[in-house]
Amino acid sequence: MNWAVGVLGGTPSRRAVQCRAEGFCLPAILIPAVLFLVLTVLPTGLTTGAHAADTTDDADFIPLRGEVCELGSETRLFPEQLIARRGDFVCPPERWASTGRHLYFRVRDPGLLRPGSGRWHILSEFVRAEKATVSAIYNDGHIESQTVTGGALRGRWAAGNYLDFPLPDRSAGFAHIFIGYENVAVQSGMIRKINAAREERFLSDQRMLFLLYGLLSGILFAVCVYNLALYAYIGMRFQLYYCLTALAFLAHGSSWSGIIVYFIPDYSMASLVRTAFVSSGAGVCASTFFFIHFLEDGMLPPWIVRSLKVMALAVLSLTSFAAFAPAGLTILGDRLSSASVLVLMAFVLTAFVIAWRGGSRAVWFAAAAWILPIIGGILRASRGSGLLPQTDIIDTSLFVGLALEALLLSIGISDRLNVLRREETAGRSNGGGPYRRRGG
Repeated sequence: MNWAVGVLGGTPSRRAVQCRAEGFCLPAILIPAVLFLVLTVLPTGLTTGAHAADTTDDADFIPLRGEVCELGSETRLFPEQLIARRGDFVCPPERWASTGRHLYFRVRDPGLLRPGSGRWHILSEFVRAEKATVSAIYNDGHIESQTVTGGALRGRWAAGNYLDFPLPDRSAGFAHIFIGYENVAVQSGMIRKINAAREERFLSDQRMLFLLYGLLSGILFAVCVYNLALYAYIGMRFQLYYCLTALAFLAHGSSWSGIIVYFIPDYSMASLVRTAFVSSGAGVCASTFFFIHFLEDGMLPPWIVRSLKVMALAVLSLTSFAAFAPAGLTILGDRLSSASVLVLMAFVLTAFVIAWRGGSRAVWFAAAAWILPIIGGILRASRGSGLLPQTDIIDTSLFVGLALEALLLSIGISDRLNVLRREETAGRSNGGGPYRRRGG
């Protein structure tokens, strides 16, 4: 660790000797990195291999977001009207953020969804909309139109933040496919996932996602209950903030993935999106307060503590505003909340450097834990900007990072309590009386 000490400055001997003696600094970074690779990069590689086959005539999974044209309208359009106005749709590579009370997407080449070998599932993303409709017009003239209202998701949702529209498999094949959102509160650019999957592939992917979400939710719930029990017995404040963080991330993962509909079938699309926004802000806010109280006493100067608290509350306020903002202000709310997170991260990075230079032991656990959701966030941002493909694995990477963060911070809490116990014992042996707990 001497090279890192030399780069960041400070007193090298103190930190270098501490890391060598305790032997946890490098493993604290490597262990979560390996876990993150196993749970995200490896499945991504497998998925990429599977998607490589999708370029053949036997494709069973087709990402459609880059294959659709879009149209904004102030009035509701029916299949016959959509066919008549198909020339008004704006198609790639032109980028246009369509707006209007209603948004419609047209698959440019319906022939990509070949007939035979089972029915196709059109998978569209949850958004703040009153209704979502898929209309398929077959070459023999048959029209299949399916509508999901925002408050009736029972049986029409799929893990991965999808609405599921299973289309009958007819030998005639598809002539037109339209996906529409009515009374929508977002621009078309905020609808990032529209896919098509054959029945067998759809069921296989759903089983994988259920298994992964169950594992990650179980980790979050287990570490929360464990530390809540410790908090009831020991009463350290950072344990309470940790439990609030884990609960918020559990709510975020469950709402973002749509898995909460499995337990509350009547949950609406708007409620899912709002829960995801508010819980993400609450998780960021609670984790920041946890970080402040988790570090050793006197490690951070008062100005950085005040800045962290103010920005954490700002993130919570702005994400809540973005969740409940009227249709005309949703984009502004989304951008303001994203900007507040970036400012908060700048203060967090500053606090990390200050604590590291001060010889903090606890900061290593926080750094190892927080690097995972940061990587997941970068992957999702890259996905949203088009640098990476639209895959469920990338979307799930943030959930993976949050669950592993909670697990690593739970280990860090155990280590922190051991340090406090040793300091208390040392204080008593030196005749100092009962040790006053710190960091809580």
